[in-house]
Amino acid sequence: MSEHTNCAYEYTVRRGDSFYLIAQKTGITLRELIAANPKVCRFLHLSMQHGADRILKLMNRRYDAAGFVDFAGKIKTLVPGIHLGTDFIVGFPGETEADFAEALQVGKQIGFANIHCFAYSPRPGTAAAEMPGRVHPDAVKERMS
Repeated sequence: MSEHTNCAYEYTVRRGDSFYLIAQKTGITLRELIAANPKVCRFLHLSMQHGADRILKLMNRRYDAAGFVDFAGKIKTLVPGIHLGTDFIVGFPGETEADFAEALQVGKQIGFANIHCFAYSPRPGTAAAEMPGRVHPDAVKERMS
């Protein structure tokens, strides 16, 4: 993207600007901005982190899988051919085979162009680091293969 790219909505996007700020200042949604401006790359990275609502709740996320599915469907309708990417954390404390299967199903339902999978790693001082139910590293490795 050039240093200054003029949008169809008379708002100048400068390198480093956040689309969130654009939406706040103009009332235009990210979906509308992407759809209206052919200079915007047709790729959107949505950091979902997991597809099972139970795990998302344990992660203290304020969204659920259904909301992601809904958003993905709307943006694919508004911006045909858009590629969606995401991150998934595998082996979050308490994750079961059923949770992992649910995450896979949601990923397939959305049809992500790419998914970056990361093995959960505890970070000192976080609530997750103290949670019971650590997933065995062999199980994490199997799930990521």
